[in-house]
Amino acid sequence: MGISWVMKLVVEPPADRSMRPVLIVWEHGGQLGHLARLIPIAKALRARGHLVVVATPEPAAVWPYFETVGVALVATPQVAAERYAGPSLLCPADVWLHCGFANPSAAHGCVVQWLALFDRLKPSAVLIDASPMAQYAATVAGLRTVVLGHGFELPPQVPGLSFAPWMDGTELSIARSEENLALAMKALGTLLGTAADAMPGSADGWLNASQRALCIWPELDHFERAMPEPAYIGPIWHTLSESICIGWPDKPGRKVLCYLTLQDRRHNFLWQSLQKQGANVVVVSPKSAILPCDAARAWGMTVHTQSVDLEPLLPTCDAVINGGGMGLTSMALHAGKPVMLLPTQLEQALLAYQLLRRGLIVSTIRHEHLVQVQTRVDQLLHDAGLKQRATNFASRYAWFTPEIVVSKVMQLLVGDSACTAKAIDIAETNQAYDSVVANREVQETNDMNKRKTSTC
Repeated sequence: MGISWVMKLVVEPPADRSMRPVLIVWEHGGQLGHLARLIPIAKALRARGHLVVVATPEPAAVWPYFETVGVALVATPQVAAERYAGPSLLCPADVWLHCGFANPSAAHGCVVQWLALFDRLKPSAVLIDASPMAQYAATVAGLRTVVLGHGFELPPQVPGLSFAPWMDGTELSIARSEENLALAMKALGTLLGTAADAMPGSADGWLNASQRALCIWPELDHFERAMPEPAYIGPIWHTLSESICIGWPDKPGRKVLCYLTLQDRRHNFLWQSLQKQGANVVVVSPKSAILPCDAARAWGMTVHTQSVDLEPLLPTCDAVINGGGMGLTSMALHAGKPVMLLPTQLEQALLAYQLLRRGLIVSTIRHEHLVQVQTRVDQLLHDAGLKQRATNFASRYAWFTPEIVVSKVMQLLVGDSACTAKAIDIAETNQAYDSVVANREVQETNDMNKRKTSTC
């Protein structure tokens, strides 16, 4: 199944709704984490007999990952190139402005292209991943739409929400961005005319018009939510088809798994600190430069520059270090491993900020401060409290598998009743877990009091 199948579908869209394809859209973000959560969903849809089309900016680049899945690939419409001159990303409105809404005329052209694509494919449902323009167009078209993402990608619709809560004096800039987005959305609606009659009157309104699948656990949310809507359904992780299997080097020392992008010398103090601890370190860096990898090897690190199947390494490792990607961070905590995050992007920094507040990780952005890095590495490998909190987290989610999340997304996307029984409510499960723990603590306290009484 390939491009020729799509061309036939475009020319002769099936009248039977059950034979219309499910369209998966991924516009923004170059990380493999997007693929790792979309591929299992595409596989599940194909296993249920659904036709699947994946729309992405560079179909040829991702085809090797989807080749064996049985889907077709098409290119996404593109917003005319014009750099948004606004501030850096401080709030959700900045994201949507940077994604093309700042220029209503160019956005109009892109939305019209999306509407034409929808008309040709006649999708039964649309799954949106990091694709605000496609989400807007799908809402205009009245299509069944599910938006997939973690906390940063599906932020709470709260006026004044900041991506940098540790920064002061951002309120005015955020308010200006929210006003600019509202004006841009109004202008875009005017350009679309009757096509946008059904659109909500505000940016918050149309963003809430779709069903949303919040693919995280509450502890790994980038934000505090008073009343989480949508409900948390948990993360998805998946081993990509091009990943290789490796084992731990035959060396002494604590086993540390590092997944980092090596592009410069910023991690040299990390390697020095790990060497000082006598750690047995495996570094995985698929998007790496030659010289930083050689520098890591010079410090005694074992470096792999290909995609690696990480799951077999987690049960026997002692700690995990990564930049702050949701996939590996979730996998590591699910395995009960202490985690150190070294964020280099705003999204990663916000996750690290929240997890630090919750006591689940250690972290630093001061990569070139030797004492700071050494202190954090020492905490990672020797802090009993950090290890216990990771163990407790793993116990809380021992029931969890990514397949549960895929089933929930299938339920939302195509109303698959066969998936309903597999979907588990995380909030209810956590309440049950807390109840069990509380009862156990009460029982232990009672037993201790009985022992004290019997010895008196």
